[in-house]
Amino acid sequence: MKYLLASALIVACLAIGTIEAHRRGGRIPDQKHLRAPFLKGLNQTFKDEYHKIVENQASTKRQFRDAVEKFALTLPAENKKLYADWKEKHESKAKEFQSALATKALTLSPAAQDLAKKIHALHENLDLTRAQERDQIHELKQAAPEAVRKELKSILPQHPFNKAHGGRHGGHGKDKENKE
Repeated sequence: MKYLLASALIVACLAIGTIEAHRRGGRIPDQKHLRAPFLKGLNQTFKDEYHKIVENQASTKRQFRDAVEKFALTLPAENKKLYADWKEKHESKAKEFQSALATKALTLSPAAQDLAKKIHALHENLDLTRAQERDQIHELKQAAPEAVRKELKSILPQHPFNKAHGGRHGGHGKDKENKE
């Protein structure tokens, strides 16, 4: 009887946790931007200010970057160092990714290279919001022939370009036109 009750309790907890995660769209509560290493040891006021910047979907990428830089200037010395280290690491990884991508792009057909250049230009345009960038990339992708999309997808294995709306949860909500 104890084992049956314990098993039922475990199953109930797992079910509640799964339902709650699905209700949130599969997102874990402490998203990456909430775990930024430079927020370590800061009071809630600093954290709230940072989260407000990150969660502002109306700001352009330039405004977002400027706001984060301005926020970093207000940090205590130890956290400024953590921010500088984080930023350097982030920029280094971005350069590494761009270099690898540029090398792989040379193997693409002219049509796929053109699509890659257009997507890169949108990514580099700091006057767009993140939502505008995402929507415009989606439009470009949808307008491209399937063969070109597949070709580009082959060089972007970890890029959001490859994921349907559901991300790592198997494409929940994937629309019929976007099956890839």
